[in-house]
Amino acid sequence: MRVPIYCGETFEALTIIKVEQWGLKMLDDGCLFLRFAPVMKLPLPGLDQYAEAVMRDESLRLCTIQFERLRLRDLNSWIGVTDDAETALLLRSVFLPGQQSEVREAEAKAQADMIASTLRNLSR
Repeated sequence: MRVPIYCGETFEALTIIKVEQWGLKMLDDGCLFLRFAPVMKLPLPGLDQYAEAVMRDESLRLCTIQFERLRLRDLNSWIGVTDDAETALLLRSVFLPGQQSEVREAEAKAQADMIASTLRNLSR
């Protein structure tokens, strides 16, 4: 489930994260705080700006998020609030459904560029 994360001080929207089934189960069971590890994006040398390796760095501090249930008519959803906005911005974000086609196009272009770069390097 996509969950928007807000700053606890200003209630400014920070990011949208995907909470997996295990996290949703914990929230439904009464746990209101979950901790997430930030994801560092590392550029790969020799490849274009879109190619990056993702590394989970457990030595970084975890981002604690307090979740609140949002009920509107028949909709049951969650919002998250954190006091650690800097770390929240390092969490792996997801895109809204309307943004998915643009993201897929960018990923396809990045993959094609990476394959072309690999083939150029092999032909040398």
